[in-house]
Amino acid sequence: MCGRYTCKSDIEEIADIIPGKFNYPEFSPSYNIAPSQKSLIATCEDGEYEGELAIWGLVPHWMKDPSRPFINARSETIFEKPSFKYLYKNHRCVAIADGFYEWAMIDGAKQPVYFYLEGHKPFGFAGYWEKDRESDARTFVIMTADANEDVSPYHHRMPVMLTKPEIEAWLKDGNPSVLKPFPYPLKSHIVSRAVNSPKNNSAELIVPYKGE
Repeated sequence: MCGRYTCKSDIEEIADIIPGKFNYPEFSPSYNIAPSQKSLIATCEDGEYEGELAIWGLVPHWMKDPSRPFINARSETIFEKPSFKYLYKNHRCVAIADGFYEWAMIDGAKQPVYFYLEGHKPFGFAGYWEKDRESDARTFVIMTADANEDVSPYHHRMPVMLTKPEIEAWLKDGNPSVLKPFPYPLKSHIVSRAVNSPKNNSAELIVPYKGE
């Protein structure tokens, strides 16, 4: 499960993980990206990487109730379900991120935990995109896998995280071997419950929580 994430890195930092030329749209750094909000994704068309602001929450063309979009999809069954299988060939994308939140019961209270790479470096989430049939805007879903050893004490699932080599393998070749629990170490710390509200969006959200 992935319900909130951050993308606060600047263009130069993001360029380090997107190989080759990448067309950037204008975007604002965010410390609390929530479903239904627009966020930066990368696609690859005709060998060229494209950046676009897309809405988090996939609305496939067959969906009867577009008010309940898909924000996550299990990577283990993504090729088995006809509802998503058709997106694999031409609708792969990567959501650009540099951290994500999971919620866990800690000392008797549900508390958000922030996960990130050493140095808060950016990475990608494997996903699919689809155009909303009404607005023609791109929407996207983030794929999940079993939690790795850093996330599993807090949650049994995690987003499929990709570093530079895996981003290229997913966008250019659709290599399914990248759809797995993240094999590298993650840093983490408890943060304030202020992240619960998507209205809150500041650097204070990722500061370690010191209690009331």
